[in-house]
Amino acid sequence: QAEQEHDLLKAKMSSYESHSLERAEKAIRERDETIGDLSTQLERALEMLELERERQRQRRQIIFPGAATKTAQPRADDSSVVDVAALQQQLRKAKDAAKTSQRLLDASRAEAAKREIALTVRCENLESRLKSLASQEEPR
Repeated sequence: QAEQEHDLLKAKMSSYESHSLERAEKAIRERDETIGDLSTQLERALEMLELERERQRQRRQIIFPGAATKTAQPRADDSSVVDVAALQQQLRKAKDAAKTSQRLLDASRAEAAKREIALTVRCENLESRLKSLASQEEPR
């Protein structure tokens, strides 16, 4: 019976570790997907911003052909600024989500390690009990 309990504890420990690792891997995948999506959106926004700057530079050259051109600073009401600001906010949210996922992963790992130690100690105790019972039953 002690051996069955030992095997059951071993199976539970293995199942718990697998479940914890799966949860952690899922959190990491979700974080990576979010970061990838936001990176793509940010790249598109930067490309749009650069395109808009080039168009503004071309317009200024048409209007003022002899004047030296400077890089235009976007106005506060410029739609590309709003897009970039929104993307920056999304990126901050993604980073916060990544930090939260990392904290959950660390906590899950610490909890799994504690449980593994406790189960290992319990298994060792059961093994020693089993050995002592077996030695008591041996004919002398």
